[in-house]
Amino acid sequence: MKLMDKIDFIPLIELPTIKGAQNNIVPEGTSFTNTKEWDLYQENELKKNYIDIPRPITTGIYQYRLFDIEVFD
Repeated sequence: MKLMDKIDFIPLIELPTIKGAQNNIVPEGTSFTNTKEWDLYQENELKKNYIDIPRPITTGIYQYRLFDIEVFD
């Protein structure tokens, strides 16, 4: 059994979005129970607010590696 001798911390960020009146329709369930629809919804919301956003760290979790985000965003 190998013991861990090092822990790497990865700075993550959850990106804020500006909500408009047209955003009243949201997918059913939660990002854990309806991951596919929530992922599409989140992607569309981010496209309205940012230029180039990388993929989230995993599906259903809308956090992004801080240093993968361009400065101009």
